Amino acid sequence: MYKPLLAAVLGKQASTTAILLDAGASINTANLKGRTALHAASNAGEQALVKLLLDRKCDVNLQDNLGNTPLHDAIFGYHNKVVDLLVSSATVDLLKQNKRGMNALHWAAYHNNFSAVDRILGKNKDIADVKNNGGFAALHIAAVNNHIQVSSHLLIKGSADVNIRTNREETPLHLAAGKCHYTMVKLLLDHTADVKLQDKGGNTSLHVVLGADMSQQTLLHLLMPMPRVSQIEKVKIGCLLVQSGAKIDVRNTDGKTPIDVCSDLNVRRAIVDCAAQIKPAALASRRPTSASREKMLFSQRRNCVECGIDPAEITYEPCKHKAHCLQCTFYSDACPVCYRTIEKRKVTMAMSSLKHKNHVMYSEN
Repeated sequence: MYKPLLAAVLGKQASTTAILLDAGASINTANLKGRTALHAASNAGEQALVKLLLDRKCDVNLQDNLGNTPLHDAIFGYHNKVVDLLVSSATVDLLKQNKRGMNALHWAAYHNNFSAVDRILGKNKDIADVKNNGGFAALHIAAVNNHIQVSSHLLIKGSADVNIRTNREETPLHLAAGKCHYTMVKLLLDHTADVKLQDKGGNTSLHVVLGADMSQQTLLHLLMPMPRVSQIEKVKIGCLLVQSGAKIDVRNTDGKTPIDVCSDLNVRRAIVDCAAQIKPAALASRRPTSASREKMLFSQRRNCVECGIDPAEITYEPCKHKAHCLQCTFYSDACPVCYRTIEKRKVTMAMSSLKHKNHVMYSEN
């Protein structure tokens, strides 16, 4: 049976809630599931009620029986205006973990709530690399679930450690490679992920993509169902890793190389062929990493991140990054800086090659 204050909040009755509080109702009262009025208001996305309760000095950090705070509830429901209100509270504890071992940033990364990730990092970017008891940071969670935009934001705005390790020494690259998330692997490599790092079993990311099993501990609570991976996907990611410096002769603790753990003969042949074509000089001439891209983008003369020669004069919408020249822009469907899908291309009016001033916007629609 609900107490009057909880009933008023569940009924979305702001005026009744205020009257009850004025009459002395306990603002932090909880039901049998440990849920308070602020939990209920946050879960429902009721901004006015949340603001009222915060103004009346409710405890923003109380946890229900599942360990969720009101902020966890708002993130789960994608009620991002409520997230803003809660994160703005002077007393909010962003590190409170629920019973799944996730603090507010972990929870936002898990649920692919980019706006919440942005707001939390804006409050405190230093929590980007905070781990739970299993050693998982927000980037591990985003990488294994293929949440590209969240991962990009953690790396760029949160300055997250791209090579951060779990308790079993897996990096985000191990986790993304293990699920054959090609775009995620590429994003991490662009942010200088180290392909040579080995987990506790001695497996590199190349071992993992070609067949080495990840631990159940690694997969616990983090993965969503995934369709069967094709030979082509394995080859694409394997070759990308090899081109980025991964070695096919590194042995894990069982004495097996990446080729040894691969049960598919066609994939094995393709990776061996790819490795045979890689020369030291080729590695040195790889495309710029994200670090060099960022430096290039914000240097006095902004050059195209693709060719590195012509000025970058195409601004992407909605991210606002200026990354490519006119010749290279249509090689990409996503911004090379943040990996957001390109919706529009805006041409700088100062381009010497632009003859008609009315040709200033390209739309993907």
